[in-house]
Amino acid sequence: MTDHLAVDRPESSTPAEFATAATAAGMDPADVARLTEVFEEVRYGGEEPTAERERAAVETLRRIEATYADADADASEDIGGPSGADDGPGAGDDGEVGDR
Repeated sequence: MTDHLAVDRPESSTPAEFATAATAAGMDPADVARLTEVFEEVRYGGEEPTAERERAAVETLRRIEATYADADADASEDIGGPSGADDGPGAGDDGEVGDR
């Protein structure tokens, strides 16, 4: 998830900085808050990484990734991505360059 975020110094950024970048990128604020909360509880709050916390984190992360991946796919299709449509310069009826 963090690979897709505009964060200046990812190796030293705080969870709050990642959360801000995630919501700015269009990720659901409630999901981002929940994932950040679980991370901070375990990493900084001394809480145990219980099965329930792990389940909550994994479910939330999967929901974020699925939603964000769907948004990326929609944007890609809007610009001629995976749909296979390529009418770019030089593309002829058979797709070979130079048939025009």
